[in-house]
Parts: sequence; C-alpha cells; structure tokens
Amino acid sequence: MDSFYILFFRTSHARTMMARPTLERLGLGQGQPKMLNYLKKNGSSSQKDIAQYLEVDPAAISRMTENLARGGFITQHVNPESKRTNSVEITEKGLEVLEQWTRRIEEIDDIMLKGFSQEERRSFMDFLARGYENLKEGEE
Repeated sequence: MDSFYILFFRTSHARTMMARPTLERLGLGQGQPKMLNYLKKNGSSSQKDIAQYLEVDPAAISRMTENLARGGFITQHVNPESKRTNSVEITEKGLEVLEQWTRRIEEIDDIMLKGFSQEERRSFMDFLARGYENLKEGEE
C-alpha cells in the first residue's frame, strides 16, 4: 500500500484534474472559486481580509482580483471608510459561475465518496478538519 502522502496527493490531484475542465469552461483560474465563495458569504471585503482568510500572499489576491474584475465576476471600489483600501464585491455573473462551480464540485465529491456511508462522510470531513487544525497549530 502507498504511504499516506502518496494516497492524499493522488486523491487531491485526481480531484483537481476532474474539476479543471469546469474551471476553464467557466473562465476561472485555480483558487478563484474560493475567493468568490468568500465574497458570497462575507459580502464586500478588503483584499487584506480575503488574503488572510485564503492564507495567501496579498500580491496573489491583487492579481486574482484584477483577473476576476476583468472577467466581470467581481467589482472593486474605494472603501469609503479608508480611502487607501479597495473593497471587492461579487457580481451576479460571479454568483452564477460560483453556483455552477459548486454543483460540479459536489458531483465530484459524490464520485470520490461513492460507497461511503453518511457517517463515514462526516468522519472523513472531521478527520480533514482536525488534520488542518493540527497543521495550523504546528506553524505557531
């Protein structure tokens, strides 16, 4: 049997490869659906807040914001409370593609978890969440 690392990597890679055609069809890049999802849940947000939540460099969020705005998925405007920062909001087009993306990801997850009981699915999610928290604590 392969090591945990190999199994985890292969599963993640297979999931990514299965989702890639949908990203391309929707005109999105890697990581952009996460930003759209954040904006849907949190409303108008600063690039700094988005970067912190997504755990990426602010420069990466700046590039992502430019690309998403160019595609009509988000809008940017000067924050009235702090003229030095931009606020970012999701557009109707962004909401529409996020809905399509979410449906496809749910289909992929159902394929990946075929044969898993609801209890096993909940346990798997719990294991992933706990592993993530352990890694975050290990950074400190």
